[in-house]
Amino acid sequence: MHLQQNVQLAPYTTYGIGGPAKYFVEAKNENEIREALIWAQKNNVPYFILGGGSNLLISDEGYDGLVIHLATKNYIFKKNKLIADAGCDVQTLVAESVKLELDGFQWAAGLPGQLGGAIRGNANCFGGHTEDIVSKVWAATPAGKIKIFNKRQCKFGHKTSIFKQKPQYIILSAQIMFKPGNKKELEERMNYCLNWRKTNQPHKKEGTCGSVFTRVRLSDLPKDFCNKYPETRGAVKGLQRQKFSELGTGYLIDSLGFKGRRIGGAQVSYKHANFIVNTANATAEHILIMNSIIKSRVLDEYGIILEEEVYYLS
Repeated sequence: MHLQQNVQLAPYTTYGIGGPAKYFVEAKNENEIREALIWAQKNNVPYFILGGGSNLLISDEGYDGLVIHLATKNYIFKKNKLIADAGCDVQTLVAESVKLELDGFQWAAGLPGQLGGAIRGNANCFGGHTEDIVSKVWAATPAGKIKIFNKRQCKFGHKTSIFKQKPQYIILSAQIMFKPGNKKELEERMNYCLNWRKTNQPHKKEGTCGSVFTRVRLSDLPKDFCNKYPETRGAVKGLQRQKFSELGTGYLIDSLGFKGRRIGGAQVSYKHANFIVNTANATAEHILIMNSIIKSRVLDEYGIILEEEVYYLS
């Protein structure tokens, strides 16, 4: 384990925002992760697990603790099964599964971040959910001991899992199960998802953390929502016809004219209103102010309380 001090965290995030970590370890294998956890416990130092850096906003002052950066990249396919480290990039695993004609993960094409983060937040898009394919997870406790979770024990829910509910469990690796598929069909689906993201969302290299707010469940919309706001009726009914259960938050934010709005270097994306882009040396404070204004306007206009998907580390 190589322990560093005062390492700037901005380069490790897709936002490109964040001050220094008091202590920093780049863990390249399971043992180094466990060593770092044991060191933190022994020295009574708080710790944070940093994956791909998406869905994360770090304070301009940094973090007064230990940041463990996951650089674990090993994975192996065995027939219809994949065992992969938490630090593996989601897109790499998607592309490899499609090459092997394995069906189940192509919906995640273009999803930013790493496997561990996708499991922790039960990432979902294009009708696919992480919980649908995960069958087993290996995690470490703060004392460095390994615990194995089956699918039921992972307690997957809407944008959550036991690893989010109880962050003391650190995901090390996971087992994913696939079904045999047709390579041409899998490639078409993967490319559709990639192209849709490219057309409709800013790329993480543009300085964005991904979606800022979670989608709104149709069942959570205020009573008589469509009658009060008839302009939303078409969008809601279209989702119901397609048997989708959530309304995209970007739709609500866009309807309030937020696209292109700026505070300092933070700008609401012209492509998708649920993305905030770091256009020019944005600070965490700029992002937080923008988030607060958007939440307040959506609540005042629609009576909906938005839930932030991005995690704030201070």
